[in-house]
Amino acid sequence: MEQTIELPAFRRSAELRPASIDPETRSVEVIWSTGARVRRAALFGEPHDEELSMAPEHVRLERLNAGAPFLKVHEAHDLDAVIGSVVPGSARIENGQGVARVRLSERDAVGDIWLDIEAGHIRAVSIGYQVHRFEISKPDGQCELWRAVEWTPFEITAVPVGADPAAGFRFNSTHHNCAPHRQICAMT
Repeated sequence: MEQTIELPAFRRSAELRPASIDPETRSVEVIWSTGARVRRAALFGEPHDEELSMAPEHVRLERLNAGAPFLKVHEAHDLDAVIGSVVPGSARIENGQGVARVRLSERDAVGDIWLDIEAGHIRAVSIGYQVHRFEISKPDGQCELWRAVEWTPFEITAVPVGADPAAGFRFNSTHHNCAPHRQICAMT
């Protein structure tokens, strides 16, 4: 059965690659997703596990590759929260991981954040993303698995601590359409 529902944007944690720092361009590579399975709070009914497919054909990279924002702790409603941007064309899927280079702003207000990234004090990043299609299954004896098979990352964010998998949403924004597709399991 296929239907369309409205969902908010989601957030998920990832990591910086400190060895890739380039002080001249004030940039660093990030692993923005590995697609790891996380527990989500109930959207409809019971809590479920969510998994992001990292198959290249399942991830829409256009927004990241167009220079998506690099934010401070998902503050999407304040221009001062934009601390840099994704280097255009750098987002890719590599060995099952989402990788991109972010470049930090030269603004004075971002200087301390850059210094903390260089020193290795800030290591965690998170992504904001929209899911356009989930494949939903129910493995025997487990909760439902919502596997995103068509999704768009739209921002990368520096965060002090990676998200707790059980925390669910970090903030609500406008909703968008998503088509969840439930696989029907045969009874034995």
